[in-house]
Amino acid sequence: MPASVQTRRAACVAWGLPALLLSLALTMALAACDSGAPPPTPAISDEPAPTWDGEFESAGGQWRLRYRADPRPIPRNAMFELDAEIVPADANVRITAVDAFMPDHRHGMTLRPHLRALGGGRYHVDGMLFHMSGLWELLFTVRHVSVEHGTDTERVRFEVVLE
Repeated sequence: MPASVQTRRAACVAWGLPALLLSLALTMALAACDSGAPPPTPAISDEPAPTWDGEFESAGGQWRLRYRADPRPIPRNAMFELDAEIVPADANVRITAVDAFMPDHRHGMTLRPHLRALGGGRYHVDGMLFHMSGLWELLFTVRHVSVEHGTDTERVRFEVVLE
């Protein structure tokens, strides 16, 4: 047998036993994980619940809209995102648009934000940019459909002062 074949054969034998033992240990560990026992309960976090930057209650009191920005505080001339929530979650109440406007300067944002429904009354907005310091109005358009009142559209306005 040539020397190169003997070297490869010796290497396979040398690694064979440790590899076999490692695969056996991993197989046993995985089998123990699939024992049918419920997964361990995650530890209760000491972190406080997330806070909201603004909250609004509808005229009839049937729902509330709240939002928070990321990052905080909202940066000047840099992209940021929003998370918004309608509570209680109701399929008949939904956010249909998000925009922002500077009333003192009579103009809005230079970009169009993207609103995405996540389900359960939760929404994510990206593409937000406040390009100037000053007073901004963050605007949410909320549509509420009910048998009693038909379709109502409410414009929710939050004031944000950007330094």
